[in-house]
Amino acid sequence: MKVLIVSFRFAPFNSIGSNRVNALVDFFKQNNIEYRVITSYVGIHYDKNFLPDKNISYVSWFDFRKLKKTKKNVFSEINNINQDGKQPPKISLQFKSKLKKILISLLYPDPYIAWAWKAKSVGNHIVKEFKPDVIYSSSYPYSSHIVASYLSKRNRIKWFAELRDPWVANHVKKNNSYLVDLIEKKYSKHILKNATRLVTVSNVWKESLEKYYNVHGLVVRNGYVKNQKTKQSQLLNAEIRKEGIKYILYTGSIFPENQNIDTFMIKFNELAEKNSHFKFCYVGGQVDYLKSLIEKFNLNRDHFVLMGKVSYLESISIQKQADFLLLLNWMNDENKNSKGVIPGKFYEYLGANKPIILWNEGQDNELKSLCMNINKKSHEGKVIIIDDKNTLYPNIVDFNFSSDMVVVLEYSRECQFNKLLKELMKNE
Repeated sequence: MKVLIVSFRFAPFNSIGSNRVNALVDFFKQNNIEYRVITSYVGIHYDKNFLPDKNISYVSWFDFRKLKKTKKNVFSEINNINQDGKQPPKISLQFKSKLKKILISLLYPDPYIAWAWKAKSVGNHIVKEFKPDVIYSSSYPYSSHIVASYLSKRNRIKWFAELRDPWVANHVKKNNSYLVDLIEKKYSKHILKNATRLVTVSNVWKESLEKYYNVHGLVVRNGYVKNQKTKQSQLLNAEIRKEGIKYILYTGSIFPENQNIDTFMIKFNELAEKNSHFKFCYVGGQVDYLKSLIEKFNLNRDHFVLMGKVSYLESISIQKQADFLLLLNWMNDENKNSKGVIPGKFYEYLGANKPIILWNEGQDNELKSLCMNINKKSHEGKVIIIDDKNTLYPNIVDFNFSSDMVVVLEYSRECQFNKLLKELMKNE
């Protein structure tokens, strides 16, 4: 079997989305599935373990956010941008900022459409040489599907379109104008209507996609990597690990409009004031935002350990060394798709095999249902579900954690990708 993957994000790019596609390629290798990948050059990257693969075709593209062409992958130990300390003139910065906003607003469906134009040409050459049995595209960005749709129709190849987030009625993109919403609905239907399957990560989104596009859906959850090997993080040991201290850890992105990190921090501060053997640790790119919350709510800075971004593997290593892992549920709104939000870190946390604290605050959605089902299957529990903010401390202290990984085996990437492989191989 031969699979052509179309994904703008791929190694050495570092994100949950690209890690999923990277893992899919590794799965194909292990199962002797022939593959090719069409993706984009990243530019400067920080993955020292990145190894080139002859089966990956990188396509240059014009980055409208930086107003320059990205045409290679370059490894750097540190971020050397503007190291000389010189700042462009203020007028120049303002002009560039306005120009970028105008250009990006004109690019549809996303700022990466320029990549798609060239990727189509590269794809045609690969199809003629490789002769794939199926095309598999992954978004975000949605430009990946434009390339895959073109190649599928032109060459009459079945096509699986993976939407890790909905294209229409997206739970993050809000306040679109009526015209933008109308264009999005019409154009996404035009692109996706010929897909063989629409792959997504939750049952709520599967039902939504099937209803809107009239294409059969398939749920392939993000999953965790079984027995993932990582080196013990020296960052954690050096900066925060102290004997007798219990650490509650959160890694990655926070969406302030829909995730109540502020209410958690306020309640945690109250807990830590009375129980000094607890600390909250954050690892990610929003340290300044959390510092602003600490100042805004007059919280005790000593209770909070804030660290910047780390690599994916180091993040996994830190999760395994924490005592509790914090998960923020998505606060539901009038957008029905918000009930299907399941952060990729949920599965990372399952793989770390540590107690998960779901900061739920009364939400009723698919993530809570998943957590409840996992707890029922285990003899004790894996997830502490906090609906009442005032019960955080007693729930943590009284929780009996089950380390049995058999109850979550179905959520491993191996099991999820095997489900996908069965579908890919139908009518081969």
